Amino acid sequence: MRLHYDQRVLAIVELRGAGRDVGQVREAFADKGWRVLSESRVSPLDGSERRDTVFIEVEVRLWGDERRAALAARRQIEALADRLAVELSPRLLDLLPSRGQHEPTWLVHESSPVPLRRVQRWAQRLGWYDTSRVVTGPSSPQAADRFARKVLPGWPEPGRGTVVRARPPVLRNADTYGAASISDREARKIGVRGFLLSVPSVFCSPWAVGLGLTPLVLLPLAVAGVSIWAAASRLVLLEPAGERPRVRALLLPTLLLAPLVYGVAALHWGPGFMAGCLATLAACMWCGRGVYLLFRQLAGRQILATVSVALLPAALPGLAGWGAAVHVFYGAEFGIPPEDMDIAQVWRFLASAWVFVTALALTLAVGGVIGYVVHYRLVMVERVTMPVLVLTVFLAYLLAGMLLILDPPSQAGERAKADVAAGQVPAPYFGIHAEPVCLVPVESVRKIPVVGGRLDPSRVYLSFGVVDGTAALWDPESKRDLRVPADKITLLPANLVAGRLPVDCGSTAGG
Repeated sequence: MRLHYDQRVLAIVELRGAGRDVGQVREAFADKGWRVLSESRVSPLDGSERRDTVFIEVEVRLWGDERRAALAARRQIEALADRLAVELSPRLLDLLPSRGQHEPTWLVHESSPVPLRRVQRWAQRLGWYDTSRVVTGPSSPQAADRFARKVLPGWPEPGRGTVVRARPPVLRNADTYGAASISDREARKIGVRGFLLSVPSVFCSPWAVGLGLTPLVLLPLAVAGVSIWAAASRLVLLEPAGERPRVRALLLPTLLLAPLVYGVAALHWGPGFMAGCLATLAACMWCGRGVYLLFRQLAGRQILATVSVALLPAALPGLAGWGAAVHVFYGAEFGIPPEDMDIAQVWRFLASAWVFVTALALTLAVGGVIGYVVHYRLVMVERVTMPVLVLTVFLAYLLAGMLLILDPPSQAGERAKADVAAGQVPAPYFGIHAEPVCLVPVESVRKIPVVGGRLDPSRVYLSFGVVDGTAALWDPESKRDLRVPADKITLLPANLVAGRLPVDCGSTAGG
């Protein structure tokens, strides 16, 4: 049974059929955790009585935001009717309001052995002598004290002379605390908006440090200041009116702490690096909440855990071969397969890990987007168009995977070829070192078997290593790959001229 839910929708459904269908539908409602309120053969809509027709008033419980909750309840009722193969149709649906309240919480204190009364009062306000008892709900300190002094069954009586009082959380005025009541939903909205308003201050602090003592530093500082003030002004709405000035004075230095920390870090690592870290952190937090919302929707489907466990033994062995895609698409730019390249095993593992992490990040990002869409019901489609939407999302996921996993190695290979054309040494890529070399034949060039072209000792070649006694070379002039027996030639690193590739090996070969 589904015991947890976010929204409740009151629905009047019409069931056409025999009594057996009524019992079947009633059991299906109970399995989903929906509560049946009433059953009648008289229509509550027009008052007419219909034969072989039952009108059921049911409380539909579902996950997600209250936005379009009635439409989501209608879809679930229609899906249930399709699964049971009964004539069950929703006629009227309405969202029931949530009654959750953000109520004040009091901590119960007992008198402490501190002799000085003023020190004792401050110790209690700081929470140093609070007990394990918590009181929630009373809006006045007098009512909270009455709750705090109540002795529960099995609890010992307070000792003679022991003073038991209820105090609000740290450093709050008991007379004004609890004077306001706010719904849980509104409290969450205020907290989220306050957090979002404080984000620009953290992003602007690294750039303010990077700009130094210039007039341009005033712009990010102004944005940070307005951001912190707006966040504090939003968050104080959680407090009663009498507490807001003091709470705002405490919030301002607290919210200023994060921008200061990131600003100091920007002095060491640079504003660009810190801004990138903040953007990555924000994206991870956003994605993580989306995945959480998605799994809340699927919490009752144990099939997900079963399938994950079943596929795990088959997925992990494939991790070792995933990195081949990185080396294959990089080597394809030179016409050299990875089996002809001298690549250390550790780099093959790191390439596999990079592919795995990229695929996992893409999966979590897509899952996070779907989680937000499902939770807030941003897209509502009919049952007939749902397969088209699922197919579109799946194809978009495959396309994004190809662009993120298969395209970067190809681009790296193209950049390496462009670097060689510009006379620069190409950078290593996941263990592939395209090293500029000059070759010295051990015997006559005509007697050396060469696969792929003609060998010219005066040219500078790119060497991808020696595997099984065969050297894999690439000729920048002819744009062709060569295979040469390693025992027939000697490979020497080409001497760079001012950090650039030499024109030829006539007088620059190292020796």
